[in-house]
Amino acid sequence: MAWMALPTVVAEQGPGQGGEPLPHALSSANMEVDGGKSSNSKQVKDTKGQTNEMYKKTYTGEIVFSSLCIILIAGGWVPKEDIIFSILTTLYIFIMQKKVFTAVTPYIIPGMFPGKVFAIYLSTMSVLGLLFPLVYLIGAYILGDMTGFEAAVPSIFLLLVQCLSENYTYTRVSFSLLIRVLVPVMYNARRIFTLWTWALYIFGDGVDPEFSTGYWLLCGQILAAVNVIIWNYNLWCFLIPIFLPGSMRAYYKIEQEQQRS
Repeated sequence: MAWMALPTVVAEQGPGQGGEPLPHALSSANMEVDGGKSSNSKQVKDTKGQTNEMYKKTYTGEIVFSSLCIILIAGGWVPKEDIIFSILTTLYIFIMQKKVFTAVTPYIIPGMFPGKVFAIYLSTMSVLGLLFPLVYLIGAYILGDMTGFEAAVPSIFLLLVQCLSENYTYTRVSFSLLIRVLVPVMYNARRIFTLWTWALYIFGDGVDPEFSTGYWLLCGQILAAVNVIIWNYNLWCFLIPIFLPGSMRAYYKIEQEQQRS
């Protein structure tokens, strides 16, 4: 789940700059210069308003994701290995950002896949992969199905951390395109194992006898099976064969253009 359709390109903010948008070759909308000061000022003002609105939504998302992660950790429901994985992955991303895949432009490169089709894909993944599992988690807690609750927590926790990391890297100019690729690839690869654990539990003999029949079990089985399918598809059919090589080509092409100039 990546924020790959950012509509604006934001410059590195310096003293008194305010992060004004910059034009570039990959932008989906070219800036028109008509020579009129008033129209140009209006355009900059409108774009600043859109940028501020985007950041407001971004910060709200970061607060929500962080709060949910803290609640799950504080409740003692997240396995230690998943917490350690999240910490080490975050450290690794920052090291790669500083030492290997450094930013090659002073602005945020827009998403590689704009358009309605990809927006629908992202929305579908968000609903099936995050919203429905969160509803299931809340329902399991309310009903007292703590075994099912704890089986689903690792995957949902890692997805929340992934969303938080993507939210952060996709809206900061200091993170390059390849860093933005690393986050979903690494977390999706790890989550495949937690999803299989959830599926094996809910289709196996470890289900709480009180919840071993009825619609609740059926809903859990369908949700677990759907998540195993969609996240395996996302990793093996989209992230690795399409998103990763496409991002690498774009990154090194921009790097070469920057070196020539």
